[in-house]
Amino acid sequence: MVYPLPESVPKTDPNLISLTNTWNRLYYANPLKYQIQRFTWSNAGPFDCAGTMLYGLHKLLQSNPNFTPTMLAKRQLQNYLNYTQFADTGFNGTLLNPMRLDANGDVAAKTIFLSLNRSFWETGTQPPFGEINKITGAYTRLFDPIFNSGTTTPPPDGPPVVVLIPVVNDLSTTNGATILSLAVIGLVFVTITVAFLLKYQNERPIKMTSVPESLVTLVGCVMLYTSIIFYLGPISTSSCDARMWLLIGGYSVAITPVSAKNLRMHIVLTSKTRIDGKFLTLMTRVGIAGVILLQCALLVYLSVSTTPTLALQTQSPYTFRTCYLKPDVSTQLLTASTVLLHLTLPILAYLFRNADPIYNDSPALISLFLYFGVGAGILEILPVRKDLDMMHSVVVFVVTTCGILSMFGKRIYEVLYDQIVEKGVLKRGIKSGTSGTGAKSALTSQGEVSNHANAAPKEKIVKTSLAQAPLGVNHKSPTTASLTRKKEPNPHHHRPVNCAPLPGIIVFKAKRGRFQVLWDTWIRGVVYLNTLHTRTWVSIATTQKVYAFRIDDGLQIQYQKSADGKRFKVVLVSGVNGVQIEWEFQTEKAAQDFVSEFSARRTFILQAAE
Repeated sequence: MVYPLPESVPKTDPNLISLTNTWNRLYYANPLKYQIQRFTWSNAGPFDCAGTMLYGLHKLLQSNPNFTPTMLAKRQLQNYLNYTQFADTGFNGTLLNPMRLDANGDVAAKTIFLSLNRSFWETGTQPPFGEINKITGAYTRLFDPIFNSGTTTPPPDGPPVVVLIPVVNDLSTTNGATILSLAVIGLVFVTITVAFLLKYQNERPIKMTSVPESLVTLVGCVMLYTSIIFYLGPISTSSCDARMWLLIGGYSVAITPVSAKNLRMHIVLTSKTRIDGKFLTLMTRVGIAGVILLQCALLVYLSVSTTPTLALQTQSPYTFRTCYLKPDVSTQLLTASTVLLHLTLPILAYLFRNADPIYNDSPALISLFLYFGVGAGILEILPVRKDLDMMHSVVVFVVTTCGILSMFGKRIYEVLYDQIVEKGVLKRGIKSGTSGTGAKSALTSQGEVSNHANAAPKEKIVKTSLAQAPLGVNHKSPTTASLTRKKEPNPHHHRPVNCAPLPGIIVFKAKRGRFQVLWDTWIRGVVYLNTLHTRTWVSIATTQKVYAFRIDDGLQIQYQKSADGKRFKVVLVSGVNGVQIEWEFQTEKAAQDFVSEFSARRTFILQAAE
């Protein structure tokens, strides 16, 4: 340890010896009065200070005959009392002889430097290894200093110098490249999902998602993925604002339509009175817009009232910035509204707990609740470290992707399964004449499948393996408003349906109607005649779906035979909505029997309905 201290006169100094002797006489003459036997570091300084002041005042009075002690006592000589008056008074002090002041008014004693090693503490003395002249500032090296363990090599001056490296997530870093990749992959995934919904929007599984609301949800997911991009580059208040807007706004835009359409479905399923579907849909979409606008208003209020705080963090040898919002009224309001919106998910899941599996989105709602809830919790508890922004990006990407899969994954799988199964398995079954055990037995017993379906050059054949459906199964028809544009009874109310199956498996196709484009490919399925009150329809059960077509008073059923006498066809034409269904049979007798049985079954169920 190096110890600097002012130089003092040696104990052998004649002036110091004289002062010490005088003091000793005074002390021993009256010890109770003086109490201090000798000069020490604690009393030598005040003595030198008092002596310097007295000598300086004496020097001032001698400098001008007109100056008197009375004037000095009345403070009439204050203008002459500056530190230059006391710089060199000629006083011989106990620590410095003579006592002098430098240009700053400090004692002009030399500063000496000692090595405080073991010998200093044992002997109480240590020769200085260097000194600084207080007047000139010159340093004089007396000898090599002694440091720890007796070495003369000086130790490092303080701790090692560490150069901090600023962390910025640009594209040249691994974190920056990862962040950009996550954002791009997420946006591509949303784009593919949107394209799929638009392409297959007429498929029943996709219709069940309510495509307009689903597209709004995917816009929210685009905002969530886009927020990842703002973790690139240097952090600023504007980038922090953008993250906040896109994260909270994107979540609100994504979740609000999900809650709204499920609430609408709950109203439809539980209502005991007639509901105007168009008005309910309109009000639902107005509610969606209102909630989103409310969240945007709270975000604007937050941006105006609060500025993100940037904090400089250090994780040796790296330094980086983080941003956070100070809690105030605006942040509390936005947090409360977002939490309330989030709580609608488990509430709706509870309401749908006993609903028909076709309409029951409880698993998806619970999944969304857990994904986004856990994700928000992870974002709050992540430790502050140099890769914090990348970890935030990963959490946002994973939560958003899992949310999309939970909302649309099942529906997309059903459509893809239909496409793969119908275009793959059924084609193989029809060409080979063996499309499954049940189908094979039905075809063998009835002989109703025309080989012409395989030979038609312009007809696409959609295939699947289908066992004959059991007789007496009740099938509920979907709403026919899209075909007839007439108001129908609420299709979600469970009412008895009379069902008359026609035996055998039929190869059929439907042509274009006036209000809806139906498939124009050959499909294999079991035909049923159904009635609900006074309404009658034909339903055709395939492997994955049940197709239903209204039978009206203008229904015409015709038997047709090709000119070459090899093709036998039955055509069912609706007189109202223009739907036309064709069946082909292998023999003329099979076609005629089908017409007779169809007419008889239709008459029977109409009479039963009355």
